[in-house]
Amino acid sequence: MGLFDWLRVKRDTVEVADDRIWLTKQAKLDGIQREIGRMLAVPNAPDALFAVAHFRDGFEECESMIEGVGFDRQRVLVNLAESLRGQQHLDIGLDESRFVQFVVAERHPLPSHDEAVVEFARMVARRIRAAQQRIENQAIGDRPARSAAGWMELNCPNDWHERSA
Repeated sequence: MGLFDWLRVKRDTVEVADDRIWLTKQAKLDGIQREIGRMLAVPNAPDALFAVAHFRDGFEECESMIEGVGFDRQRVLVNLAESLRGQQHLDIGLDESRFVQFVVAERHPLPSHDEAVVEFARMVARRIRAAQQRIENQAIGDRPARSAAGWMELNCPNDWHERSA
């Protein structure tokens, strides 16, 4: 039996969703697979999705499931929760305008470990918000575009050319 927690990082907030309780390990993995598939299938899908496990067994199970299903490994990243502790940035090649979500595959018996994951998500949300503020302050307009990259090229040409060079 395992507890299942969904943690979503929106552009400027952190929302901790209700726990899900699974009676078997397979049911948990099936649930993770369905939720990740659902998250990636919506029009406003995250640019990156972190599947987080507290223990090596959970990490390896998530890795296997994600490999087996064929999720895009550039978008769906599996992490051990301990690797997020004290980390000050995300080194995944995403700029600040991107949308990130977390799926936490298991609760830790010590609540401080769960709170460390929530704190990491809050740090990500704060950094994204601060970067959006910088972009807003540097933008020369707000011309519509088909994508975030297109918007940056139209509205922040100096910044865009520096980043893409």
